Amino acid sequence: MSDLIRCGRSAIKESATKETEFSQKTRFLPFLLLTLVVLLAPAFLLPARAAAQGEPVQIDILTVAIWPEYDQPETLVVYRVQLDAEAPLPAELSFRLPPYIQEMHAVAYEDSNIGLVSIDPASYKLRQEGDGVLLTVPVTTPRLQFEYYDPNILVKDGDARQLTFDFIAPYAIAKASFEVQEPFEAQEFTLTPPPKSTITGGDRLQYHIITVDDLAAGDPFTVSASYRRATDATSLDALVAASGASQASPPSGATSGTPTWIYLLVGVVGLLLLAGVGYWWWKGRDDAGKTQKRAAPPVRYCYKCGAPLREGARFCQSCGAKVKKR
Repeated sequence: MSDLIRCGRSAIKESATKETEFSQKTRFLPFLLLTLVVLLAPAFLLPARAAAQGEPVQIDILTVAIWPEYDQPETLVVYRVQLDAEAPLPAELSFRLPPYIQEMHAVAYEDSNIGLVSIDPASYKLRQEGDGVLLTVPVTTPRLQFEYYDPNILVKDGDARQLTFDFIAPYAIAKASFEVQEPFEAQEFTLTPPPKSTITGGDRLQYHIITVDDLAAGDPFTVSASYRRATDATSLDALVAASGASQASPPSGATSGTPTWIYLLVGVVGLLLLAGVGYWWWKGRDDAGKTQKRAAPPVRYCYKCGAPLREGARFCQSCGAKVKKR
């Protein structure tokens, strides 16, 4: 009989322990499922956006800035690309450059919150193809900017300068702008085709803007400029010398690498997730202990035969002895 009693007690304790463990485990399921959804959602959404890769790429606005003798003797060329709002992303864009270009000065994407962010050189390709160089860049946002120095499009003959920029549309372009910077102290500056507008920048230099609409992929366009300049000093050096100010860096605006605040944000999110898991684990244990105390009142046993008594029983269901009062 005593063995039967011990078995009954053991079974009751084991059942209560299993219920407690199950309760503790199941309390975390909603939080863990929510965490998995947040972490895995991009993996499911990205293929949905990339599914339309076969669609032709269209550029909404392309601005090509051409700055001769700005901060180096070579000409700085800057492409600013804004894709059509319906462009499938992520995508891979290719641009044909002159065959002698061997490296890029900068390649960056534009984030609407923080501006330009440099792209790792290992992420894009620059390779010879036919009679030119092909720059291939993976893009995940609608805006892209890249820069390079061209040593050949500006020809000097004494103080005379002749610039010729040959462009071929890489894709269909709704609106193209060619922004030619007039060097500091340039004389007799002419531009072909004539500019639609001219503005004075914050650096006191003149910017002549040519616009053309609805270029088809493969359409050529040529910009040429001529002027006279008595000095070989760059515009930036000449401006600094004229103003007596310290030299400033070129206004390309690209941010090197991933911004520090992104790393901080990721770290804070990770700490919050860990803190949340820890809190729910501790809360589950604490609540489970309280539940066990409330749901498992002490079992009473018959003083005569030792059998477990039912809750509220007045007589033992095994031997019939009267239950003693507590």
